[in-house]
Amino acid sequence: FPSHDSRSVEGEANKAIVEAVAEVFGLSKSKVEIIRGDKSKNKRIKLLVEITANKTFEFYRQKISAISKDSV
Repeated sequence: FPSHDSRSVEGEANKAIVEAVAEVFGLSKSKVEIIRGDKSKNKRIKLLVEITANKTFEFYRQKISAISKDSV
């Protein structure tokens, strides 16, 4: 069996996180960026969002609030 490089495992995990966050917020993956913690369990993520008639500030606030409640 080939040995797994820890960087490839981290890369796959980070890719999965970006995909999941993008899905939750209804964004393309290119609008989600891990800006800190790419090799850590704790991540800082930047979202590039547009406030529109359908996706207001309140929409994003509710999404963040739901995530916060689930993680407690």
